[in-house]
Amino acid sequence: MFWADETDKLYYKEFGDVISFDATFRTNKYGMIFVPFTAIDNHKRSINIVGGLLSNESIESYCWLLEAFLKAHVSADFFKNTHFRKRFTKLVWNVYIEPEVFESKWKLLMRKFKLQDKRWFKDMYRDRKLWIPAYFKDMPLHGLMKTTSRSGSVN
Repeated sequence: MFWADETDKLYYKEFGDVISFDATFRTNKYGMIFVPFTAIDNHKRSINIVGGLLSNESIESYCWLLEAFLKAHVSADFFKNTHFRKRFTKLVWNVYIEPEVFESKWKLLMRKFKLQDKRWFKDMYRDRKLWIPAYFKDMPLHGLMKTTSRSGSVN
């Protein structure tokens, strides 16, 4: 299995200069091999850009995974607009914004670029409390990852 959502594709476009991937050999309860593709953002943080699950570590499996990776990064039309992409990124990753301000600015951005009816944006907005930093301001998250290997820490 291979997955890459539109946010992951955006990360790849912005930060995909250097990518690592690391397979964990049969460590989950399903005996599947998890293979995250990890990049480094402009704040030197590890970010997942795609991920895959393999049933075995054969050459064929890795060839399939890398081919799926190459096919997945065809950018959606709405992220090709650099003006939109900059405004979108600035809004969603703003750690100083209050949730109410985020919500009003999100709605304005969707209206301006006529994206109110795009399913992906509706889904992401519905799940905003799970991924928008404004909703995690009061939660101490520092120190959760304590490893020197970026890809290994993702696993």
